[in-house]
Amino acid sequence: MGRFWNTKNIQLPHVIVIKKGPYKLIRQPYLFLLTAELFLLPFLFEAYMTAFLFLLVHLVILKVDIPALVKSKLLKKNPI
Repeated sequence: MGRFWNTKNIQLPHVIVIKKGPYKLIRQPYLFLLTAELFLLPFLFEAYMTAFLFLLVHLVILKVDIPALVKSKLLKKNPI
């Protein structure tokens, strides 16, 4: 994948945002699923410390990532 290893959020003008299914409760359900997966897989193999460590590290990363994502979307709408 090279330099494009990260997901891309593409915004299309004049497109209605989906408000059905999991999007009613969570704005980005894939982040919730990734968090659950990072916790449950080690937990299933009785690696409890690893499960909690992965959960904490992922939550710290999300605490930085989500505001940066929101900020980038706001800058695209209102360039300085």
